[in-house]
Amino acid sequence: MNNDFEKLIIKTLFSNADVCSKVLPSLNEGWFSDIDCKIVAQEIIDFNGKYGRMPNVLETKQLLNRNNNVETLEVFKECMDIPDEEANTEFLLSEIEEFVRKKLCYNASNEIIKYVTQGIHPAYSFADSLSDAETFTFDTNIGFSVFDDLKRLYEDANTKEKILKTRC
Repeated sequence: MNNDFEKLIIKTLFSNADVCSKVLPSLNEGWFSDIDCKIVAQEIIDFNGKYGRMPNVLETKQLLNRNNNVETLEVFKECMDIPDEEANTEFLLSEIEEFVRKKLCYNASNEIIKYVTQGIHPAYSFADSLSDAETFTFDTNIGFSVFDDLKRLYEDANTKEKILKTRC
């Protein structure tokens, strides 16, 4: 089941532009358990880093072919065989977000277990890692743009507020 959803995430990146625009900037191979899905995700991440966009299906096949990894190429073909209508639902972004949140919590928990059992301490705080995992979101509507929200900025700057002084 988990591997099937990982394949659905990859398919969605190629077939749903709205979801891709939100997921691609945060995409991380650590979200995937299946080694072949990790490899596909890493190729997408590398391509995006180099060219600033999502690779198309043909480019991705070419990237996977260059490494002569037949199993990974077969998994990628399985991803692309998923019907487009399954990857083009409004519901899917929230499901991917929840999947990633759980995966990040799982990864953070594994780091804690490594520390307890083997004494391997990561360079980051466990509390910060778990907090980041729990609050992960693809929502980009946090805050406001100074240039896009000029009217709101003007209203906020010119609103008279009552200030109550305290002795603190």
